[in-house]
This record gives sequence, C-alpha cells and structure tokens, in this order.
Amino acid sequence: FAVQRGEQENALDAMAAELFGDDAPEAVDEAEAFDLTQCHQGLDAVAAVEAALAAGTPYAVAFIDVRMPPGIDGRETARRLRAPDPEINLCILPGLSHFS
Repeated sequence: FAVQRGEQENALDAMAAELFGDDAPEAVDEAEAFDLTQCHQGLDAVAAVEAALAAGTPYAVAFIDVRMPPGIDGRETARRLRAPDPEINLCILPGLSHFS
C-alpha cells in the first residue's frame, strides 16, 4: 500500500532538511522484494538455507525461535545456519508462548 503523506510529514521533512541538509536521497517508488520461507523445525531451516545457497539466492535474514520443540532448539539452529552461510543475519527471539 502507498503511504499517505500530509502536512505533518511535510513539516518533518522540512525539519530534517534543516538539521541534516537537503542532500537526502529521494524516496524510492518500488520497495525491494523479498521471498519468504517458513520452516517449522530447525533442521528444515538448515536445509532451506543450504538449498538457497546452492541456487545462488542466499537468505538475507532468518528469524529463529529460541525454543522450537521438538527437534533442535534455536541456538543449535543458529549455529548450523551460520556453518554454510556465515553472512546470514540472525534474529533470535522467544516466540513460543507459555499460555494456551
């Protein structure tokens, strides 16, 4: 969706130009496209990262739950993801809820 710009945004742009100069890059009309992949287990994620590397389309980032029962946990998943792709960015978070 397109961001709606109003008077407040224009005022903020003017303040930013005053503070930082008017050499800010122009807004880009098209957002960068990303392919998303969801894996329910750590070993599936490792396989997906390896396949993406083999295809020449490595992942930019992996979001990992610290606790991913059953199977390997998030820490082990992170370790195994970095083995084939040391450049992958990792975001490890507690996504498992203790409430039902």
